[in-house]
Amino acid sequence: MADGPGTPAHFVKMNLGFCPSPSGGALALYQEEEVHSCWLTLRGYGQEAGETSAEFWALITIRGVVQTVFGYPNEESYLKDDRGLDEVGIFELVGSAWPAKLQTYNDATFGASKRSFGHLHHFFVGSKDVSVQALAQDLELELFEINIDIQLEALRRLRRYRYESPPLDAATEAQMRRYREEVGRRHLIVPEAGS
Repeated sequence: MADGPGTPAHFVKMNLGFCPSPSGGALALYQEEEVHSCWLTLRGYGQEAGETSAEFWALITIRGVVQTVFGYPNEESYLKDDRGLDEVGIFELVGSAWPAKLQTYNDATFGASKRSFGHLHHFFVGSKDVSVQALAQDLELELFEINIDIQLEALRRLRRYRYESPPLDAATEAQMRRYREEVGRRHLIVPEAGS
């Protein structure tokens, strides 16, 4: 199945030393408007040299998020995908059409767009009953002991990010600055004195 123009799209497993629980990893997504990162929590097992170890929580940080999809497809569906998914796990869809489709939409909506999405990665995290897909800059995974309240840690990081945002890469920052200058002026609301 070709996903992108002339390029056969295929999933590449990201070897991060972790495998989601095949019986259900309690996958959850934590995301908020105007925050350019999101966090996933997922239960599973550590993996080294193909050997499965103790159970852990994974906290996955996805940075430079442009779009996410949470829910379907589930394991029964995505394991039948002919682009290389044959197990639960964390993958990148190489050759994905998602960036091009978003570019086409943006160009049709705003005219010749100055924002480019071609440098972004299509990440796919597959658990038993749900999956998460993210179009983003990068992904990082941390493992925590199973007795930690991992959901609370994800929310803590979301709140911290909201008020202490790390810098974006130079190209994204420049694009956002141009966007604010061009589009933001049209939507500027100036509060009245005393309000």
